Parts: sequence; C-alpha cells; structure tokens
Amino acid sequence: MPVNPLPILIPLLLGWGAIAYFLFRWRRWAGGAFIALSAVALVVQVTNTGVERHFNEQMGFRVIEVGDYRTLEITNSRGDKVMAGSSDMVARVRSRTNRTVQVSMTGWYDYGRLRAFHVQSIDGVSQ
Repeated sequence: MPVNPLPILIPLLLGWGAIAYFLFRWRRWAGGAFIALSAVALVVQVTNTGVERHFNEQMGFRVIEVGDYRTLEITNSRGDKVMAGSSDMVARVRSRTNRTVQVSMTGWYDYGRLRAFHVQSIDGVSQ
C-alpha cells in the first residue's frame, strides 16, 4: 500500500518557508544562509541515499541451520553480512574445504550502510 507523503510534507514546507521568510525580514544574509544550508543538506541527502554497488567477488560464507531451514550467511569485502541461498545451495557448498563462494550481487546503501540487496548468483547458480 503506497504511503501518502503530503500530510508530513506540506507542514514541513510551510514551516521551512515561514522560517526563511522571517529570517529574510530580520536579516537578509540570515535568510540567504538558511536557504544555502538547506540546499547543501538536500544535496548531501540525495547523493548519499540509494547508492547502488555491484559485487562480483569471492565472499566468505557460514551455514545457518534452524531446524529444517538452511541458508548461507555471506560476508562481502565491506564486511556486510547477508542471508541468501536455498537448502540445495547449502548441500552443494557444505562439503567444501574452501569457505568462500563466488557471489554476484547488488547492494543499495544509505550513508554507507547496507539497506537492501539482491543476490543474482552464488557459484554460478542463479537465485
């Protein structure tokens, strides 16, 4: 279900506009500085959210088992841990002596923290 941002966005913009108006009326430089700092904050926000990074590398893994459920905990070169893989994939990699698998994935970052990921393949097997 989509979220309607207007109930929050309209009062926020009205408040921002009122602050800018009163700062311009009080001191023109204060209003200009407020608008400039707001623009800088907006640019920083936009450039640091939703950053997409593609990985195609050897990643360490650990088998996670809870009852009959089995999956892999994969750690990428940045130290981010993700859960991926099926029971069939676990059975395939369990007998390895090498504790790495070739993973192709895409990660989306907000301010350097992993927000979302999509694993395309593990050891050449599509997910």
